[in-house]
Amino acid sequence: MMKQFRTSLGMPLLALALAGCGAKSDTPIASQVAARVGSYEITVHQVNAELARLGGIAGEQVKQASGAILERLIDQELLVAQAEEQKIDRDPTVMAALDAARREVVARAYVERIAAQVAEPQTSEVEAFYRDNPELFSKRRIYALRELRVAVPAGREADLRAAADKAASLDDIVAWLRRENLSFKADSALKPAEELPLDLVKQLAKMKDGEIGLLASAGVVAVIQIAASREQPIDAVGAAPFIERYLTNLKKQALAREELGRLRDRTSIQYVGDFASPLANGATAVAGPAIASGAALSQATLDKGAGGLK
Repeated sequence: MMKQFRTSLGMPLLALALAGCGAKSDTPIASQVAARVGSYEITVHQVNAELARLGGIAGEQVKQASGAILERLIDQELLVAQAEEQKIDRDPTVMAALDAARREVVARAYVERIAAQVAEPQTSEVEAFYRDNPELFSKRRIYALRELRVAVPAGREADLRAAADKAASLDDIVAWLRRENLSFKADSALKPAEELPLDLVKQLAKMKDGEIGLLASAGVVAVIQIAASREQPIDAVGAAPFIERYLTNLKKQALAREELGRLRDRTSIQYVGDFASPLANGATAVAGPAIASGAALSQATLDKGAGGLK
């Protein structure tokens, strides 16, 4: 029996960070200087800022990490000094990249200031999220998945769906693909529910072990079979901290989108030349951070609004 479903895959949010941005000073405060490289001073503030970006470092590791960061900043300054001496920093491509980085950092800082207004989620919101997503918590499963990613030619998707509907296992579909000379890539993985896109998890939760489902996206069809699964629930107390962070990030994203929409509404925007009719040409208007509701739920993406629900 084959399940057919479609889902949207969340795009990870790109965060751009600048390192080693220090200032030359004629009257330095000695206690704030970590090292001097020629006439350039690397400050304790720079080291601490880099240390904060790493996160999760405590105790004896702080001193070791600080030393490693300082050495990296020294190496960076040596390279920057040579680049400036050779006028590489005046190269048009480099200048454009620097400007793009500056704009990204400033824009991100504004979004973060707006997002700081978000209040912590209420206990009732946390409880509701736990209750409404049993596939992540009370009925959470660990999935052993087999997957075929098939580049389907135009007009052949229906044939693949028909073959999958008749197949008893992925091996039957592999045989059919080879007979039809269709290229594919096979893969397998063992993943807990929170490491999969949320809307995909909701579909998998409806499937039994051995069942096959199809996921279509941009000319590629993923044929997914649950080879095996086991339940490993998370209680409400254990899930609460992660849900709170998840809901907080969702609210921050919503507020950022709302602010960007407000700015667009009050500002005259004119599309010119080849971009005169962006929507008519198939482009999609973007309002706010590009994080879809189906963003992968994992510890690595927790601070981006989805994840870590383990």
